[in-house]
Amino acid sequence: MIKSRHIPFYVWLFNWYARIMLRRHFHEINIKSDVSLRKVPTVVIANHFSWWDGFFVVYINSRMFHKKLHVMMLEEQLKKHRILSKAGAFSVERKKKSVLESIEYCIYLLNDKDNLLLFYPQGEIQSIYHYPVKFEKGLLNMLEGSDKEFQLVFLAALTDFFSNKKPVLNLNMVEYAGDYSHGAIEKAYNNFLIDCIESQKE
Repeated sequence: MIKSRHIPFYVWLFNWYARIMLRRHFHEINIKSDVSLRKVPTVVIANHFSWWDGFFVVYINSRMFHKKLHVMMLEEQLKKHRILSKAGAFSVERKKKSVLESIEYCIYLLNDKDNLLLFYPQGEIQSIYHYPVKFEKGLLNMLEGSDKEFQLVFLAALTDFFSNKKPVLNLNMVEYAGDYSHGAIEKAYNNFLIDCIESQKE
């Protein structure tokens, strides 16, 4: 697998680029969060509907968490864009042995309170209107039964245009405190996503 690195110049470059791109292409960015900032590793589970998704978390991290961002990517994609590993991307393959290696790497990353791990449990880009979100099996096994202290955060990124030329971006976050089984997390995330969609209708 390809492990993540954090070369300061590339981290700064991606933070700068994300900020510029978001300001240029979105009418407004709203962070709606009741997440407390804690001195423990953070795991973020987010919906995956666009090319923009990674930029959203880079933006949130620079505004709120100020941690070392690590994001899991398919190895075939990361091999095409290896520069991303210099700013925190690491790889996973859809093969049993390689998945286990990536999960072990995630557990290792949870040893550092300054780390933030980003997961897109859908495993692929899907329509923003596609729900309930189905989580791929295996990738969140590192959460179940973990003896490490961390905070688990749900992120639902939603957009609306209304009468604007550019979309309004709402980044909704909540801290999860329930059971860490695959089924419980999937159910809780979908309930949270539906609540965010209903709230946005208002």
